[in-house]
Amino acid sequence: MADFNALLLDKTQPLDIRKDAAVKLAHEVEHWELGRIFFPVFDSESEDPVLRLWTLAILAAQNPAATIETLVRPFEDAQVRRGAIEILNKLAPVTGEREVLLTTELSALRGALTQQKIEALPLDERWKQILSAKLNQSRASDSEISRSCDVINLPRRWGRDPRVLAFLNEELQHPDKNRRRDAVSGLCTLGEIAEALRVVDDSSPAVRSTLANRLGYYYETAGIEALKRLLADNDPLVSKDAKTALRLLNQIDMPESNDQPARSSALGQLLSEISRLQLADRRIAAEIPDHKIVASWLGEPGATETEIALAEERLGVRLPPTYRAFLAETNGFDHIGPFIYRLYKVEEIEWFRVRNQDWIEAYQVGDDTSPEEHLANPDDCVRFRAAYLSSCLQISEEGDSAVVLLNPEVVNDEGEWEAWFFANWNPGARRYPSFQAYIESELESIKYLQESRRQRGEKIG
Repeated sequence: MADFNALLLDKTQPLDIRKDAAVKLAHEVEHWELGRIFFPVFDSESEDPVLRLWTLAILAAQNPAATIETLVRPFEDAQVRRGAIEILNKLAPVTGEREVLLTTELSALRGALTQQKIEALPLDERWKQILSAKLNQSRASDSEISRSCDVINLPRRWGRDPRVLAFLNEELQHPDKNRRRDAVSGLCTLGEIAEALRVVDDSSPAVRSTLANRLGYYYETAGIEALKRLLADNDPLVSKDAKTALRLLNQIDMPESNDQPARSSALGQLLSEISRLQLADRRIAAEIPDHKIVASWLGEPGATETEIALAEERLGVRLPPTYRAFLAETNGFDHIGPFIYRLYKVEEIEWFRVRNQDWIEAYQVGDDTSPEEHLANPDDCVRFRAAYLSSCLQISEEGDSAVVLLNPEVVNDEGEWEAWFFANWNPGARRYPSFQAYIESELESIKYLQESRRQRGEKIG
């Protein structure tokens, strides 16, 4: 297997040799391992498009259901994007048990599913229990959020099944703007750009903004003229998303960055390095305001001592030293890490319980970690004390289902609060002894991810 792997990844080899190596690998390893081996090929924009599609087709043939989410990735190369959509077409429609699950999910999304219908399904009890739980969830107070997630994820689960396409087009006509918004997202994911472009003049800014965002995310050149119209939209968010998309499609040049003045503090130097690296990433720079690109700085002017003191008075606490220093250096910061898109300004910070009580309650299950265990296991993100969530200060907006928190229940000798990176997709809280330690970790994560992309031959700038 090692020889075939080396042949596949060796760009000096003829295309036929590399394709043959991919076929032989498919006979030797399981799908999950094959996906890991093929990833550096199909994920790299510098790779041969024919080989990229070859590996995707092999994965789809070996395990169609597990490959759908890979096929709807945002491939920048138009040939690869079209080829991935063609592979998806060949996988549709779903059959067997998956067909029952799909039709049941569509019935639920249309509000036509009942417990009696679930009991009559030709499925085992495990699936019936899952569907019953989903049915109960759809009746909860936050059911619209859950429904929105389900609609957006339809393409990733079921691909281009005709029933999915029909449902999304049906939703595109719905009076509810949120349902039209989610339909646009799903249609763009599946390459149904002509259908999605029908909402370019939609009455809802949220729908138009989603259209612009998805056209850019999937590098859809068919949407360029629509994006030029949306660039002049009266809604600032729509215009911003259109500008970002046109930058990604190389229709609008990004301004040149100036050399950033040297910053004297250690924290300022960390933030300068993060700014430099993040702005070198074209996908990030595309959505950054021009003045920040020119200044080579993702931060803001620093908060005054009066502004910081007012926030402390409002919250009833004195903020920890390195976080105070951060606010004085920059009152807010964009793209501090791969999963956190914005750190709040001083006037925006608030107790986590005020903004996210539901999130806190979701973690109050079973026996909690004791304060002693929490302190004894600072590197174990699973063994954290969930009760501390009610005491935490939220200092970022929600990024990729993730937030940055400061925990006043754990304070070191320097007065630093424990800093948490807290995400739904983590098994718990990733903890740091101070805010500055968290910033240092984010810088290392950015370096690691960019180096990984370079090794795969992916274009950063």
